[in-house]
Amino acid sequence: MTRKAMTGEAMRSPMPPCARQVPAALLIAIALLAGRGIAKAQSGAGPAHSSSDDKAAPRIGDIQAALKAGQHGDALSAAAALEREYARDPKVLFTLGAVLAENQEYGEAATLFTEVNRLKPHSYPVLYNLGLADYNLKKLDEAASALAEAADLNPGPADTHFRLGLIASELGERQNAVIEFKHAVERAPDRAEYHYLLGREYFRAGDWDRAAGEYQRAATLDPHQALYLLSAGDALYRAHQLPAATHALEQAQALDPQLPDIDYLIGRAYRSQGQFDQAAHYFEQQVEANPKHENALAALGYVAVEQGRYDEAEKDLRGALALNPDDTAAGFDLGRMYFKQHRYPDAIQVLGRVVQLDPDHTQAYYQLFLSYSRTGQQDLAAKALATFKDLEKLDDQVRDEQQRLSRLRGMQAGRTPEGIETPNVGPASGTAATAN
Repeated sequence: MTRKAMTGEAMRSPMPPCARQVPAALLIAIALLAGRGIAKAQSGAGPAHSSSDDKAAPRIGDIQAALKAGQHGDALSAAAALEREYARDPKVLFTLGAVLAENQEYGEAATLFTEVNRLKPHSYPVLYNLGLADYNLKKLDEAASALAEAADLNPGPADTHFRLGLIASELGERQNAVIEFKHAVERAPDRAEYHYLLGREYFRAGDWDRAAGEYQRAATLDPHQALYLLSAGDALYRAHQLPAATHALEQAQALDPQLPDIDYLIGRAYRSQGQFDQAAHYFEQQVEANPKHENALAALGYVAVEQGRYDEAEKDLRGALALNPDDTAAGFDLGRMYFKQHRYPDAIQVLGRVVQLDPDHTQAYYQLFLSYSRTGQQDLAAKALATFKDLEKLDDQVRDEQQRLSRLRGMQAGRTPEGIETPNVGPASGTAATAN
């Protein structure tokens, strides 16, 4: 398996918890150095055992004991002494790198792992841990290069591909991210977080069906993780699988009633199915929990318009617009409500603001055409109608293009135009010696 080194700027988003720390790395390295666990290590995976190992092992044991006791200063002092004494011993340097990485001294750890790689090149655990250190330093190109070489040496461990997927995702390389997460899923199909992150890449690409499938697999593997069900519900909603979306979102709420926006999301699913009473119930609960929830207020206003409760609709829509005067959805609903009430000047004023903010709002121009017509402003009505027809043609072209892309996605995985973000997740930690 051959890879080109991925390129791009260092990541700007927070690092996943699994990559911020490698808690087990030091203890594994100590065990290898002391001669314990070598039988379980992968063949040819680490620096060869040397005669100095036996002399260093007791001192490494002292470092291990100091770390377990929380005496990190003593551990680092002992590590510094070992570094001076065993400057040419790759196994001791590797262990020292693990010590420094454990204490989040990633720059020094990366330097040591680089030196070990020079002394003993082509070692999977050395390159893997070098990649982790560089990742924590936000040196994503260097991390990708080290991890890609590690994967070329040993394609088996799922965790290496998982971390390459994380890097590709943070660099915005969606196709590479999909490829690596798929490799990880193939090697460890029971890891829920791998399915979740593969689903996240599909979601960002706007491939709602594949995203929903991976999120649902994650939820099946870890049924107690509300985030997986929440994400599945959102993807299913966007895929127009509304009953399934509602069910997933209600399951997520049952697991964690404090999920952000969960009442709004359930209400949105009910609203899209025309079940306005249920939708209003959830929107009201969201507003009760957060009176400044702009989307829930706007959604309440929409439902009230549909049910003919115009006084309540105006109150809620005006409330949403007070929070965000540029909310064109709330403005459009308010304008069409004024039209229903025959308040045509008010409708023209509000809808004029909508098209000023969003010149491509097709339906707002149609409502303006109707409102101008009812007030006898035929020139303005004709102009609004012409704009509506032009935009409607463009909308048809966009819909055709979306259908074409949807068909392509059915044939090709990993085509990844930029999409919408979803909540992040902290995947499980792992190290070279314990990778799947």
